[in-house]
Amino acid sequence: MKEIDRIKQEYFINKNFRYGAFCCPKSSRKILDFMFNSIPFEKPDFYYFDNQKCYLFEHFEFDASKRVKNCGSLSRRNLNVTNKEIDNEWKSITSNVTKRDEITNWETITKTVENHASKESWKENFCNTFDEHYNKLNVYQDNLKTVLGQDVKFINCFVIEDTTELGGLYFLNGKHHHTLVCIFDFAIKKMNEAKKIDYFIYLNRQDCFCMIISRNGLKKIVVNQLDFNKTNMVFFNQSHVISACISIPDELMHKQPTSLTE
Repeated sequence: MKEIDRIKQEYFINKNFRYGAFCCPKSSRKILDFMFNSIPFEKPDFYYFDNQKCYLFEHFEFDASKRVKNCGSLSRRNLNVTNKEIDNEWKSITSNVTKRDEITNWETITKTVENHASKESWKENFCNTFDEHYNKLNVYQDNLKTVLGQDVKFINCFVIEDTTELGGLYFLNGKHHHTLVCIFDFAIKKMNEAKKIDYFIYLNRQDCFCMIISRNGLKKIVVNQLDFNKTNMVFFNQSHVISACISIPDELMHKQPTSLTE
């Protein structure tokens, strides 16, 4: 699945999607509409072209898990390993099951995944990934010029997705809130320094939430920024994967119902 198609599916289609914006409402709706109707590409991830203007969208992910060289996120690696283990167990189970003529619940498999998550890794992963993609912006533009021509004007957009397993919490005035990286001082500093980026689109997978920030909107968000070092935060170091399998005989799969309860 193309990256933009996955984002559409996870955030915009058949979801209780919520979004906020630090830019004018008309502008935020326009950017979301352009992203939704963008064309998949390779470096950058997708773009929208209109009247010699190219809206360049570069998407990247980060999480709160410790990272290892040549491996990346330990949380993602452990989840991939766990999913493969579950697939192998199901293959073993289903290969030894005799054919039955009724719907049967074979078994439920439960696995624990170690996330190795921390507040420090969350910040470090965001900053490192942000810099890595920002330093390639000229390459992304040159790649698009080979398709769109040399005279195209770019409006550069970063699509930044927090994929932290189970999300995270921060505490403010005695209440807990779901983490949103763009309200913290270190992230706002990064955005201010990235002068070539016109829009920042933040996606939070855990909450199905989107925040759109224009360059002018940074002036508003900085007023209420949170001090990362002084903010108490919690991330979850373990998550559980539960997989259940039900056997439905072929003859029942193709049977036409004769009543609403069948």
